[in-house]
This record gives sequence, C-alpha cells and structure tokens, in this order.
Amino acid sequence: MAEIKVLVVDSFELARYGLREILQSHPDFNCLATLSSGKEALIFCETHQVDVILIDIALPQLDGIEITREILSHGRSEKVVGLISNHKLEYLQGMIRAGANGYLLKTADKDQIGEAIRKVHRGEVYFCEEAQKDLVEIIRGHLHFSPNDELLKNLTRQEKKVLKYVSRDFSNKEIAHELFISPRTVETHKRNLISKLRLKDAKELRRYALKAAE
Repeated sequence: MAEIKVLVVDSFELARYGLREILQSHPDFNCLATLSSGKEALIFCETHQVDVILIDIALPQLDGIEITREILSHGRSEKVVGLISNHKLEYLQGMIRAGANGYLLKTADKDQIGEAIRKVHRGEVYFCEEAQKDLVEIIRGHLHFSPNDELLKNLTRQEKKVLKYVSRDFSNKEIAHELFISPRTVETHKRNLISKLRLKDAKELRRYALKAAE
C-alpha cells in the first residue's frame, strides 16, 4: 500500500505533537511535517508533494479557510481536512466554499482521523457527525424555503443584523456582544423575526437565515 503523505498545520504545539503521534501509529501514513502557521504551509506546499493537509481552521493571521482557498485555487491536487475545537456553522460553510474535502473536531479519535485521511485521499469527503447534522439543515433549508424579498423588506435594520448572525450560528450571547444589546433583546428580535417571516419556530428561523445568507 502506497503511503499517504500528510502535512499538519496547527498553531498549538501540543496539538501538533498529538497529531504527529496519531499519524505515526498508522503504518500507511507519512507525516511530512508539523507547521504552526498558514504562511509556512503555503511555502511548504510549493516545494513538497503533499497528499492530505490537516489544518486548524482557527489559525491566527491567515486562517485555515484562507489557506485552503489559496492552496486549492491553483488547481493543486492536495486534499484538505479542516480541524476545529468548537464547531460553528460559519467555519463549516467557509471550508466547504474554500474547497475542503473534510471537517473534523479536534476531539476526534485515532480511528476517525485515520478514516478521514483515507477517505479524502481516495477522492471522497468526510464530515464529522456535528457537521453532518448542519449539512442536513442546510439541505432542508434549500428544499423548504425561498426567502421572500417583500417579507425581508419589512424587517428593521437590527432584525436584519440578528438574522445575519443566526445564519452564522451565533448564540444569543454572542449576537448580544456583537450588537451591544442584551441576550433578552436578541430573543425578542428572534421572536419578531419568526412572526414577520411567517415561520414556525427557531429551527425554521435558522434554516431561513441560511438560505437568505446565500
């Protein structure tokens, strides 16, 4: 079996060490290097043949989404699996749009990481369970909702901002922080959105927001 050449990119030394140990436990993987920044990854990929890149999505400066987009924009053959500590829909959407082949939580075990690498190397995709649930929600949103421009026009500026953050999977507390309002006010805006957009509940609001954000 031909070895799979893997590059690890993560800003945390402990994470790089752990991933190297996991990769070395699989006889068909060759961990070429563990790098700490996106800039290093770009330079490395210019001078080395890499099969699969495991990259931290939340890298400082050039994040994993930007690096993935840059690497794959030139028609390169590398496969990319994004790694994240705390899953957010905006990270998943960003990596998919950048061309990533996989998405994993950093809590993934040795077998999950191995399966993800082998699948994307074969030309398949691999998304962790949390990401799969969100992908189902996105598909449901496409099937059931077609944002009505007339209804959107009736929203206040603040409600439109809340809708934007709902599409990014922000919590009430996070939205409140971004808009300098209280979480209770955010909840009020959400109830108004559900009413004005003629939706049933918060779950439908999320699907609608995903569709409207496209």
